Order: sequence, then structure tokens, then C-alpha cells
Amino acid sequence: NRRVWYFCDEIPTLHKLPDLVEIVPEARKFGGCYVFGIQSSTQMEDIYGEKAAATLLDVMNTRVFFRSPSYKIADYVAHEIGEKEILKASEQYSYGADPVRDGVSTGKEMERVTLVSYSDIQSLPDLTCYVTLPGPYPAVKLALKYQERPKVAPEFIPREMNPEAEARLSAVLAARETEGRQMASLFEPDAEKVAPAAAERQA
Repeated sequence: NRRVWYFCDEIPTLHKLPDLVEIVPEARKFGGCYVFGIQSSTQMEDIYGEKAAATLLDVMNTRVFFRSPSYKIADYVAHEIGEKEILKASEQYSYGADPVRDGVSTGKEMERVTLVSYSDIQSLPDLTCYVTLPGPYPAVKLALKYQERPKVAPEFIPREMNPEAEARLSAVLAARETEGRQMASLFEPDAEKVAPAAAERQA
């Protein structure tokens, strides 16, 4: 029953996270819950590719759609929200040379249309969205209210450096750098030593 929540807003700005496509589906087995915020699905496709982006979007079962002014994205959202079936009545008129042959026939046909149109998505006011949930639940239109949150912690806490610890860290880094140069010299001899030897062979 454990739940570990990860909130990642504007996730495309983090650039490509190679393990994200595998982690998100697997983490659900262990209580991992991911909340991603993106501007449009095309951002994910540009960074992760079409198939990987489709996989990430497919595992996001609960979706919240806000206003999208683009026709392409708004039409995509309208189809993602879902469709409904309506029974549409139709009439047909037939005319003949003889008035007796004139007639009217009526019929009914089933038609599937989106629950909301793309223009409904384009014209959503601020803080208004459509929510879709996993399972046999209808899509819901929500009007949210902004609530100012109390400040519970400072935005940034500078770290207090310990001079002794910083000196030890600098010494360790310098030693590692020297060690790295020594290892590199085993495979890449110094040019100043190689050049004279080559000149002697040519002479």
C-alpha cells in the first residue's frame, strides 16, 4: 500500500532521461506514482521519439487537459477525451412525375462524435480543464480555484562549507587528477619525448 510520489513539471526541459521509459511502467508495481506536466505531446516526441513518447503517454492513466490554442493539439486532446454515440434521424424525399409517387421516408443511423470539440479545448478559460480517469468513468470538466499556499521553507538554502573538509576534498581531487594523467601517459607518450626519437630515426 506504499505510495511514492514524483512530481515533474515541464519534464521536456530535463532533456532525455534514458531510463524513464522503463522506470515509469515498472515503478507502479512498487508504489511509484508519477505526475508529469507537459505543454504538448509533440515536445515528448521531439525528445524521446514517437514510439517512446507514445509509451510514456500510454502509461499515464489519469489525464488532465487544459487549454490548447493549436488546432492539431486541440483535436488530439478531443479524441483522447473520448467519443459518444448519437442516434441521428434522417429524412429522404422522393418526387415523381405523378403526384401520387411523391413520398417521404425517415430513418435513423448511429453516429460517433467526440464528447467535446477541438474548439471547446481551444476556448477553455484559465484554471479549467477536462479530467479522464481509468476505468468506466466519464470525462469531467473541472473549474479550479487558485489557492495561495503558505510559505513553509525558504526557496534556497546555501551550504555552509567547512574549510578543513574543503581542503581535504581539493587534495583528493588533485591526487585523482595527477593519477589520471599518469595513467594516460602510459597509453599516450608525451609528444616532446616522441618527437626527438622520430627525428633521430629519420637522420
